[in-house]
Amino acid sequence: MIIVEPGLIKMTGHPIQYVLALQELGQHKGIEVHIVPNRGVEAEVLACLHSSFPLISHTCFQFTPNGSMAFYNELCQLQEQYHFNQEDLVIVTSCYVKEIEGIATFEKNTVPSCCPRIAMNFHQLFPPANVSEVVCAREYQELWLEKLNKAFSLIQDVHTKISLWTTASEALNETYRMLARRQVGILPFLFNASIPNEGTLLCKSLSGKLKLAFLGDGRQEKGLLLFLDAIQSCFRSHDRLGFVIQNIDARGYNTVEWETLRSLIYKVKTRSDTVVIEEPLSPQAFSSLLRTVDAVVLPYHPKHYDRRASMLFAQVVVNQKPVVVSSGTWMAEEIRKGNASGVVFDYVTSDSKATVGNLKEGILELQDNIELYRSRAEERSGYYQAFHTTERYLQTMLDYYEQRSL
Repeated sequence: MIIVEPGLIKMTGHPIQYVLALQELGQHKGIEVHIVPNRGVEAEVLACLHSSFPLISHTCFQFTPNGSMAFYNELCQLQEQYHFNQEDLVIVTSCYVKEIEGIATFEKNTVPSCCPRIAMNFHQLFPPANVSEVVCAREYQELWLEKLNKAFSLIQDVHTKISLWTTASEALNETYRMLARRQVGILPFLFNASIPNEGTLLCKSLSGKLKLAFLGDGRQEKGLLLFLDAIQSCFRSHDRLGFVIQNIDARGYNTVEWETLRSLIYKVKTRSDTVVIEEPLSPQAFSSLLRTVDAVVLPYHPKHYDRRASMLFAQVVVNQKPVVVSSGTWMAEEIRKGNASGVVFDYVTSDSKATVGNLKEGILELQDNIELYRSRAEERSGYYQAFHTTERYLQTMLDYYEQRSL
């Protein structure tokens, strides 16, 4: 099994979690697993990989004029390295336009006996922009939908060795089925819920408080500014609440937002009820931090997350933590379905002040009824614990290919 992850560079985020989970599964089941990360992969990551071949030149959202041909050539190098046959399985865990085009070219130029099964994973519909609000523009979305449509047309007439997969968002899956005009499956997220507890003192100063966390990337569309504004303007340090903020890889802000972000980060750092983490955490440290907090706030923009699933949300649910999430998002729908426990606050896309006020009310609702939400989080975690497993991820793909061979 060959795992190609164009975004595997650092010890953080979904790329490393996917790779380590599949590597562990392979070791457990006696499956030979080879990892193909980005050429820029850090030494710390390579040290964790049992068998690796750093090769991929660009992440799936790094666009260059010859990007698809570069990915095609990299697949050819993989062919030379591993001598593919029809039974081999290549999983590309992060795909977009150039990966579709590169794989289509590879399939058309490779004799069937040397052509492996290739599973393509799609996590989102639109690529990120330097300023996140651009992604919401109709022109931007139409441009990338057309690019996806043209890319998928290239694989309409190739043999059935290619399979397409999305995350657990039904809306995302439906859109990809429409664009690809063929079957698109749904896969669970990959993370190791049994990661050993590394221990963390990051929240020691918040002992005795109800700890609410904003975790992961500090991207604009994830609502870090909203959460900071709510903390600074709505809560006093002697209140019952404590706040944990992970602010890494902040991006997507316009000039005014950048200045506001810097100012608010500076202010909350002076508060006795707030811990700010500004360095990446290993999967072990992140897992330990998640187990330490009481709830997680995900004030994501609904125009970015109406069809996009959140791996962090899934991790939170598996760890039996309640959440506060934005209306109009995939996460809100999961709560409505009874798959998670938490509060949905009204995200007003045209009025950030009203949204901050609504977020405050959502946090207070969680605080006032925390035992109820904790109990529901424990009760409702079972579905995610059963669905989001590495075994299900791999078996779902193997079952697909077995059915296609009948």
